[in-house]
Amino acid sequence: MYYSGLDAIESDTFKLPPGKGALVTNMSAVSSTNNYAFDILPRKCIVKTIFSPEHGLFGVEEAGAPVSDSEYAGIPVISLYGDKRAPSEEDLEGIDFLIFDIQDTGLRIFTYLYTMTYCMKAAGKKGSPFYLLDRPNPLNGDTIEGNSLKKEYRSFVGMYAVPQRYGLTIGEFARYIRETENIDVDLIVVPLGGWSRDRYLDEYKNNFNHPSPNLPSFESVLAYGATSLFEGTNISEGRGTAMPFLIFGAPWIEEDLLLSKVLDENFPGISWKKILFKPAGSKHAGTICHGLRMYITDRAKYTPIYTGLRLVYIVKSMYPLDFKWQPPFKKGQKPFIEYLTGGNYIYTVTDPAVLSDICTRDTGGFREASKAFRIYD
Repeated sequence: MYYSGLDAIESDTFKLPPGKGALVTNMSAVSSTNNYAFDILPRKCIVKTIFSPEHGLFGVEEAGAPVSDSEYAGIPVISLYGDKRAPSEEDLEGIDFLIFDIQDTGLRIFTYLYTMTYCMKAAGKKGSPFYLLDRPNPLNGDTIEGNSLKKEYRSFVGMYAVPQRYGLTIGEFARYIRETENIDVDLIVVPLGGWSRDRYLDEYKNNFNHPSPNLPSFESVLAYGATSLFEGTNISEGRGTAMPFLIFGAPWIEEDLLLSKVLDENFPGISWKKILFKPAGSKHAGTICHGLRMYITDRAKYTPIYTGLRLVYIVKSMYPLDFKWQPPFKKGQKPFIEYLTGGNYIYTVTDPAVLSDICTRDTGGFREASKAFRIYD
């Protein structure tokens, strides 16, 4: 069993300072005794305000849906995924320190990372300490994969030049970003206990706490790095089903033919099954989709970022008339796939060897650059 920064607070191993705090959290922040951070922290300090990220405090809102302000146990809950992304000066009036506790996915495309850094900047501007209650990287803290994001592709699903799978805890990520982005803030990471860099989250006895509505199981989190790329296309990634990110398909796909093509690819660490499914919401809602279900059989060999890129290419090459990239959400923006990949190479790179090189060429440099910010080596 590992012990999170929240466990240290709950057990009084770590004590917060006197004064009034603001808590940035959601339902993913749970202690080993199955208590929410937003229930524990008000017993340990004065919590004047709670800030919630995408999906809301209890994670009931769908991806991209604006979240309204609310209230919990008499405490105002201010949304950072509605009209604003960061706390305002008015929001922080009378606040002596900020506390952050949210479980991330270990992938660059997760918006919680940027809610965190926006809050770090707001705390720094006010001159308030920022307490980050650390949590494990669910995909282990050692494996790094994917190209680093280029500056011109910055968005709220990727703001910094880090690989897609970055191999740091959220506390280590915060330390790295504070230094590389010159964020002037007093960052205090309340560390983990009993965690090893080479282990995945499901290797511990702790209960799994879903980080977002469409990542209900650890298996979905494992698959997310690969099939999340279908979010930039008109292919369903399983949203609106009981198996989000474990399945993908579309009404016009021939599942037998697709299975044959994917098996020919011989992706390491994965087995496949053809499947039909009908999403209740999101893409192709109410329509039968034909596609595949993925099973990760050897996570040491599985390369999610490379796998996802190749899967998109396979479907696109099989169905050039039906396959579509999702258009920009707003005028002047780039297509969503470019924000997900952190570049535009996906349109032109077809050689698997070149794609594999793209997925690995930045990892050594990032590993070396981030080494000084690791806490648990």
